[in-house]
Amino acid sequence: MVKEHNQFVVFCMGVLDLAVTVGAWLLCFWIRFHSGWFTFVEDPSPGLSYIADVVIISLLLTTLLFQRLGMYRVRRVQSIAAEFWNIIRACGAVWVAVVVIGHFLHSAPTSRKLIGMFLVIWPLMMIAYRGSARLLLRFFRRHGRNIRTVAIIGAGRLAQKLLYALRAQSWTGYEVRYFVSDSRIGQEFLGVKVRGPIDRVGSCRCPQRDFE
Repeated sequence: MVKEHNQFVVFCMGVLDLAVTVGAWLLCFWIRFHSGWFTFVEDPSPGLSYIADVVIISLLLTTLLFQRLGMYRVRRVQSIAAEFWNIIRACGAVWVAVVVIGHFLHSAPTSRKLIGMFLVIWPLMMIAYRGSARLLLRFFRRHGRNIRTVAIIGAGRLAQKLLYALRAQSWTGYEVRYFVSDSRIGQEFLGVKVRGPIDRVGSCRCPQRDFE
C-alpha cells in the first residue's frame, strides 16, 4: 500500500512538472511576442507552432533528467533550501540540453530573449509550485496527516535523542511507535515502549504481537 501510494505521488509530481514546463513556455512566449513589452519587427507575430518543437524537447528531457537527478525521491527531512537548489540544478541541466539539442536539430526558437526568459521563469515557477506543495505537506503532517510510522533500532541515549528530534520536527511526518532493542525490553522512554529482540525484526510486515 505504501509503495503504491508513493508511485501515485511520483506520477502526480511528474504530471505537474510537465504542466509547469508547458506553462512556463507559454508565459515566455506571451511575454516575448504578445505582451507589448518587447519590440518585434515581423507582422503578424508568430503562432504557437514557433515553440512547438522546443516544448516537446523540453518535456522529454524533463521526464528523463528529473528522474535521473533524483527529483522524485522521497525527502521528508530535506530542507526547503536544498529542495530549491535541486530544482535550479535540474532545470539548468534541462535548459542546457534543450539549447544544445535545439542547435543541432535547428528546431529551437531563434529568439534569444525567449530562451533566456525560460531559463529564469521556469525554475521560479517550479520553485513556487514545489515549495507550495512541500509547505502544504508540512502543514498536514503537523496536524496528523501523511504520517509514516517507524521504529527506532536501539533504546540508548542516541535513540532517545532521535525520538526527541523527530517529535520536535513534526513536519517530517515520522511517528515513532516503539524502540527495538535486545535489552530494556518492556521499559518505556519518553512514552515509547521498548520491544524486541532485534533479530525478530525480519520484516516491516511483522506485527507488534511478535515482539515481547
